[in-house]
Amino acid sequence: MVASRYDKEDEADFRSGDDEPSLWSHNPIEKEAREVYTRRVYSEFKNQLRASTGYELTELKENLSYKVSIMPDSTLPYQTVQSFTVSINPSKERVECSCKYFEFSGLLCSHALKVMIHLNMRKIPPDYIMKRWTKVAKRGSLSMKLRSIEAGDSLNSKALRFNALSLKVQKIPFETSKNFESYQMACEKIDRLVEEIISLNQALMMILEMNKPCKELHVLSDPGLSVDLHVVPIARHFGVLDDQSSPCEDMDGFTIPNNRP
Repeated sequence: MVASRYDKEDEADFRSGDDEPSLWSHNPIEKEAREVYTRRVYSEFKNQLRASTGYELTELKENLSYKVSIMPDSTLPYQTVQSFTVSINPSKERVECSCKYFEFSGLLCSHALKVMIHLNMRKIPPDYIMKRWTKVAKRGSLSMKLRSIEAGDSLNSKALRFNALSLKVQKIPFETSKNFESYQMACEKIDRLVEEIISLNQALMMILEMNKPCKELHVLSDPGLSVDLHVVPIARHFGVLDDQSSPCEDMDGFTIPNNRP
């Protein structure tokens, strides 16, 4: 259940590197969590860290076992104080809580964090950083999804490509808005890229027409029609035109299907 909730945040997680969320405290444990976890998971970790400030500790076994209890509310005449037991071994970087939150969610609970901070532990034990919740894992997962997008002209394929490209370019505005030089360079490169893509699309359309069976081709004498002779060289440049794919005649660098009987 927790996994499915976090998995829905793939796109938001992919943006984690764009602008880091603010720290709630100056604790090095929180700083590490912000560095390694995705935005959504770090937000949940921060909630657990905040909650840890509402507990009091009772040492059961020196530096090894603690009872963590919710601070009683002095305004309530009758109340049940809930407690959990945290077992910890700092030298072996092991920590366990009777609430079993880590086993359920893959994140350290507020009770464990309370004890870790009490013992001046300054980092999250490596065994308690689930790889699936890290930025690196999410980006790798998303990259696999992008590479698996199939070629084709179906509405689904186009939608997948649109979403994938939107993710790839999302960092451009963030970085290029920082100064005028970056903005100017981005504008120039984007303009050139758009021109190249338009030319490639035109070339691909012409290749599709040229690859149709010759009996389906008709010669049009309409003087208003013109052919962009730059299209075929562009098609060859991008590797989408194979000059040996069909019988053709060469006319000043431009090829046409041989339509003679």
